[in-house]
Amino acid sequence: MIVTGPDLDAPGPTIAFANRAMTALTGYLASELVGQSSGLLLGPGSDRAEARRRKRRLLRDGTYTGQALNYRKDGTSYVADWTITAIPARDGGVRGWLAIQHDETEQRARVEALAGVEARHHAFFEGIPHLVWQSHDGGDWCASSPQWKVFTGQSETASHGAGWREMIDPRDLATTDEAWRLATETGVLAIEHRIRRHDGAYRWFQTRALPVPANAPRGRDRIWIGTSTDVDDLRGAEDRIRHLAFHDVLTDLGNRSLLQDVLSRMTREGPDLLSFNLLFLDVDDFKLVNDQLGHRGGDEVLRGISRRLLGRLRDRDVVVRVGGDEFVLVQANARPEDGWRLAERIRRRMGEPFAIDGKELRVSACIGMASFPNDGLSADQLLRRADLALYSAKTEGGGHVRHFEPPMEFARQERLAMQTGLTRAVERNELTVVYQAVCEPCTGMVHAYEALARWIHPEHGAISPAAFIPVAEESGLIGPIGHWILERACRDATGRAFGSRTVAVNLSPAQFRSGRLLQTVLDALDRTGLAPERLELEVTERLLMDSDEGVDRTLRDIKAAGVRIALDDFGTGYSNLGYLCRFPFDRLKIDQSFVRRMDEDDGARNVVAGIIALAHSLRLRVTAEGVETEEQLAMLRTMGCDQVQGFLLGRPVPASDPGMTR
Repeated sequence: MIVTGPDLDAPGPTIAFANRAMTALTGYLASELVGQSSGLLLGPGSDRAEARRRKRRLLRDGTYTGQALNYRKDGTSYVADWTITAIPARDGGVRGWLAIQHDETEQRARVEALAGVEARHHAFFEGIPHLVWQSHDGGDWCASSPQWKVFTGQSETASHGAGWREMIDPRDLATTDEAWRLATETGVLAIEHRIRRHDGAYRWFQTRALPVPANAPRGRDRIWIGTSTDVDDLRGAEDRIRHLAFHDVLTDLGNRSLLQDVLSRMTREGPDLLSFNLLFLDVDDFKLVNDQLGHRGGDEVLRGISRRLLGRLRDRDVVVRVGGDEFVLVQANARPEDGWRLAERIRRRMGEPFAIDGKELRVSACIGMASFPNDGLSADQLLRRADLALYSAKTEGGGHVRHFEPPMEFARQERLAMQTGLTRAVERNELTVVYQAVCEPCTGMVHAYEALARWIHPEHGAISPAAFIPVAEESGLIGPIGHWILERACRDATGRAFGSRTVAVNLSPAQFRSGRLLQTVLDALDRTGLAPERLELEVTERLLMDSDEGVDRTLRDIKAAGVRIALDDFGTGYSNLGYLCRFPFDRLKIDQSFVRRMDEDDGARNVVAGIIALAHSLRLRVTAEGVETEEQLAMLRTMGCDQVQGFLLGRPVPASDPGMTR
């Protein structure tokens, strides 16, 4: 505030008084203002025409209000609101002028800032990719964003009040109303529900809201700010991930996780409420399917098997794929005899041909079964016992069905005990090698010896290879055992007892799968000094059935190193004449099951004679195993068999036995 003199004709009224606020605003001392013209505050560039108009208004009205650009002592400017009023004198004239000034610069900045905030808020409200809304405690909306109108096709006005409820999926409306009721009590709303799109389709949204301020008391005047975010694609992805977590990608059947979930739930219901059967199915010789059709064709067969299994099930039954060619079926609310009938239907259905890429293919499967509660009360127990039944079925051949029996578990325990004992036997050098002569049938001259493994148990004595070799193959011990037998046989063959005879060593398919068989053979020959042509490796037809390019290459590389190769157990049910042309065999061995029946079985006799003739036509030497009688030996001589082997000609003996030198 300043007070000036009465003379308006001067360049500016003379300042007679300036209060403290005026000095703070302008930066001048009161002594620097008093006696100076008020034009001091206008600055050199002030509008003189505006000053004359202000003067005329003051003279006419005795008062003036308006804005002017003023300057401080330091030269900075500010916008001031002026209110000038005449101070009357006793004679009716004008004693002076009272001028009151307000700095509007800060207020204008606040107004401009507020306008900017409102503009940004408006842009945010319209640009955010969510449906934004405001509501009262009662649930009636008082505002909604433009996105609501775009998504729902409902006008903002129509969405106010209860109009928004029309857009909620009727299936979710009760849940939404209850969530809102609870939110007014707890102060927070969080719910997922479906909102109708303008075209009538529903999409999932996640709706969240808080009262403003957050700690506002409950009441009609409380305002809620909420957002609804489209999560339909996310929920779809989550559903797909959840589906993949419990389903097989190839067949879309359930997987092992789903099986565990189903079995855990069903066993929790207890034996008083239900009984069910668990069927464990394994396709026989599925590798042959892949070899014949390729993996794409094999996958199509697996999908076909899945469809056939699904066609055998009722509503509550479940079928899952737990492995490459392994399936498990859960037959709900069923007795053991129902499981037998289902297994028989599946067995017959599996036997029907598949048509894949113009080829007709038949497969079979073995099935092991366990029943709840008779065979187990937990999911793990039932699965283990169904697996034991499956193992028993597979030992009987393809297409068999077995139900769990307690002796199967005992047999499994025996296998585990034998595996443990076999591991110790390798560590304690309890294994040894014996040799059985391979003779010329007419003269009895020994041409070769076959190396045979023996296990001399410290408590149980000699254990048959037929008992421990399968266990070694299942457990993976056949690798180190086979390696040891090979090197031991090569070393013994360099001794005086062997002379220049050949030593034959059996190979397991597992040794081929290691990928190091060729190097193992070469290392054994190198360490023992045995000539390669004095070593013969015997392989089975089963290996050739399961073979791939790696097996073929390994056999040819071994042959190229000078080692002989024999096909063992020929004629045991997997014969394929293509093998005889495909692989570089030196000798063919007729399985002993045919030789032992020649005395009394014309069919077996004819098979042996046919094999000998076939081998000779292919320029292969033939050895007949299992010769135990003079009659068998005489027949083999007549048939022209090249070599014979069996108890009649000599039992297996250690390399140190004197009989080795005959």
